[in-house]
Amino acid sequence: MKLTITNKLFVAFICALSALFVTTYAFAEETATIDPGVSDRAERSEAREEKRVALKKEFQDRMVNLSQNVTKRLSITADRFANIALRIETRVSKLKATGTDTKEIERKLFEAKSTLQMTRDIIAGFGSVSEAVGSDAPRTSFAIIRAQFEEARVSLRKTNALLFETVGLLRKLPSADTNSTNTPVGNLESAQ
Repeated sequence: MKLTITNKLFVAFICALSALFVTTYAFAEETATIDPGVSDRAERSEAREEKRVALKKEFQDRMVNLSQNVTKRLSITADRFANIALRIETRVSKLKATGTDTKEIERKLFEAKSTLQMTRDIIAGFGSVSEAVGSDAPRTSFAIIRAQFEEARVSLRKTNALLFETVGLLRKLPSADTNSTNTPVGNLESAQ
């Protein structure tokens, strides 16, 4: 087989190309352990991981703070309702001393106080927020905690409605002071 000049150039080109490929491959093998691109990638992935951990920690802190604030507000509201129930109870005892029938008011007040106690029990169960934040499935844990917050909120609204009804029943009763001029009959007598 006779090689022409074009064929000789083609063979020389292929040989030079393969020599270049082998040399480049050998150089890449030697520098693979000290390749700055590889270490940059590792550093970038470490930086991303550190940033992710920092963001997760910040998120956890914010969620714990938020849940503490919500728990505090719910507790303050429950305390306020307890004070209102105590004032109603005092008023009912004064009315009872005058001989007024207060059975319906006492029943509503008892129902409001039991609902309030149930709310306080729910609020006392909120202590697992910091554990939920650090758990493996924080979204699921937060769904449970959010449901507890909602249950407490609904219970407080029910307590509010019951106390409102109790006060409405108290307003329907005649006042303990029958000689008061605030009654319609007292206003008519003072006008004459």
